[in-house]
Amino acid sequence: MAPDQRTIGCRTNNGHAEKDISGHHRSPDAHCGCVPQAELVKLRNEMNDLRSDVKDVKGRVPDLSGIEKRQDRLEADIKGTTDLQTAIADLGARHDQLVTDLQIMQGKLEENNFRMKELSQKLDDKTYKMAELGSGSSSLRAS
Repeated sequence: MAPDQRTIGCRTNNGHAEKDISGHHRSPDAHCGCVPQAELVKLRNEMNDLRSDVKDVKGRVPDLSGIEKRQDRLEADIKGTTDLQTAIADLGARHDQLVTDLQIMQGKLEENNFRMKELSQKLDDKTYKMAELGSGSSSLRAS
């Protein structure tokens, strides 16, 4: 038999145990098929190629823990953005209220200024009348 046609792990016809590929004894009762050495070598090479391919694929796939960390940071940023949007909305509402309050105060100030002018005019009128009355009474005294 040629070396590549050898069989490994097969039970002999006489029922004695033989060694398998790894060198372990197999019992004569073990059921195994006779596989040519060339097939085993081919299978071993294919397995090594597959292992190599899996290793290459794992090297190309990004580390999931890094992706999870970035996702956690994004979630924190989104929460921070939401909190910031809420704060901005609150400040906008507060600003609108302050503008309204300021407009009301400005209106009251204008009303008070108008009322002060009215009172100032009345005071001037009274002062003038008193001055007239005072000058009229002094002319009456002089006569």
